[in-house]
Amino acid sequence: MNERDWVAWHRTYDDPESRQSWRLGVVQRRIREALDAAPAGPIRLASLCAGDGRDLLGVLADHARAPDVTAVLVEQHPDLAARARDRAAGLAGVRVVTGDAGLVDSWREVVPVDVLLLCGIFGNVPDGDIARTVAALPGLCRPGATVVWTRSRRPPDLVPIVAGWFGDAGFEETSFDDSADGMAGVGVAVRRGDGRLFAFFPDTDHAFVQELDPGTGAGKGTRFDLPFHRVDTFAIAHWGAFLYLFAVVDRTPRLYSLRPASGEVKLVRDLLPFTVIGAGVSSCAPLLERE
Repeated sequence: MNERDWVAWHRTYDDPESRQSWRLGVVQRRIREALDAAPAGPIRLASLCAGDGRDLLGVLADHARAPDVTAVLVEQHPDLAARARDRAAGLAGVRVVTGDAGLVDSWREVVPVDVLLLCGIFGNVPDGDIARTVAALPGLCRPGATVVWTRSRRPPDLVPIVAGWFGDAGFEETSFDDSADGMAGVGVAVRRGDGRLFAFFPDTDHAFVQELDPGTGAGKGTRFDLPFHRVDTFAIAHWGAFLYLFAVVDRTPRLYSLRPASGEVKLVRDLLPFTVIGAGVSSCAPLLERE
């Protein structure tokens, strides 16, 4: 398969009737709204697969909050990155990186971000990569952060599924715009830092997980029964839409995942190569080898 000429693709923005021109206008409007709504103080922003940067840089050129913005734009194509760098001249808080946006080290300096642009990405990577990206966003975005994302609506339309992934990861959709021909969309999702607290109960009859009221410690909501009992030691961690449960059951260390949105519990790995010795809460997912 021939690689797309991304420099030529960007020329379609010059046609005011093009789908890309429509998308640019919507994305810029949503960026302005995010900056307008940001609380006083510094604003940290990242634009991944940023192209020539015209969406963000066109807004910062005249926005009152531009002096508060520290932004990193990451673009792998050297010509497009050079164009973005030229556009960013005069914006002291903006840095353009020529590199792989999939490597967080490229933009670590602004993590956790207040605004994240994922435009032109989800239509060009496998579905599984989209799901993993969205699931990782809670660890990259501040509570209240705004994510602007785009996706083609050509069949098979993945937009409803992607929107569901954002919901599972703790984001609320605040707007979604469709192009006039119904073939392109721009979504905005805001991370809700709701401070939910879950606890692992190693009940002797049946272990379970339940949400707790942070003020009283009382259990509330659904009780998620687990497929084991007689837990010797345990620990709990969370990442994105999942809780990860480390448990020694009948002297066997195991790792389970629990998705509170659906109640689904899965055995991720049996016979862990380490000993589970304590309980805790963490924002880090376990590291697992790829199959």
